[in-house]
Amino acid sequence: MGRAIPLLAALLLQAAPAPPVEPPVPPPSWTRLRFEARKGLLRGEVVMTVRAATADEVRTQLVAWPQGTAREPSGAVRLFETRTKATFRSEMRRTTWVDDVGLLQDEAIEGKRRSLRRFGSDGAHQWKQKLADGEPMTREEKHVTWPVPTDGLPVWDAAALIHAVTAQRLNTRDVTLHFAILTKGRRVAVEAVPGPLIEMEGGSRSVKASARRIDIRPSAEDDEESVAVLGMRGDVQLFVDAASGLPLEVRGTVPHAGLIRACVVASE
Repeated sequence: MGRAIPLLAALLLQAAPAPPVEPPVPPPSWTRLRFEARKGLLRGEVVMTVRAATADEVRTQLVAWPQGTAREPSGAVRLFETRTKATFRSEMRRTTWVDDVGLLQDEAIEGKRRSLRRFGSDGAHQWKQKLADGEPMTREEKHVTWPVPTDGLPVWDAAALIHAVTAQRLNTRDVTLHFAILTKGRRVAVEAVPGPLIEMEGGSRSVKASARRIDIRPSAEDDEESVAVLGMRGDVQLFVDAASGLPLEVRGTVPHAGLIRACVVASE
């Protein structure tokens, strides 16, 4: 009889229906964002796009270091393209390759200036080109290194950061997202911290929307450094829709211009 009870319990457990498993909710995604900012005579527009990069693109577009070893892609690779137009400045186009670990390569073209950087685990190799009117093209090449980080944080740029905040659903999760950025060739630890819910006019919509504020700021060990997002420096605030998590607005300080609000006026 003593053996019958455990056997009966085992049979009942096998017969019991499995608890329902909720299907995973895919994170919100965007493939294109268009920001607009206005202050006095100043006007600015930033368009960001993102898509998955194919293996052929990775092989043909990523360059090698002349000396040393560049980091090879790890996991999925995403291609971010950013176009920035602003009053009194030439249009700037930036192409950034990012994998699961962080930046692989970025290229920026502004007017007659072109800069290309290829990243490794402890530094980056950079090429610069400038073509002046009536003069031959000048080139500059340098290698920048920093201590191999022990924190394992991915190094991102502004577009990858905004995409990561969206994918991590910080609109609903009370967690801090840790990452790093590059500021003047130096690696800086940064965190994105979910803040309170507020009511605001939601980007491209003319109605009030519930939004969550995400504070983007240097971590304690790098609190003397500044964050650079869409040309804004210092502590930057990203506002996302409380329901979908999609970006609505970025607020921060632009040198010589003061506090700026960049609103999302179109998204896909």
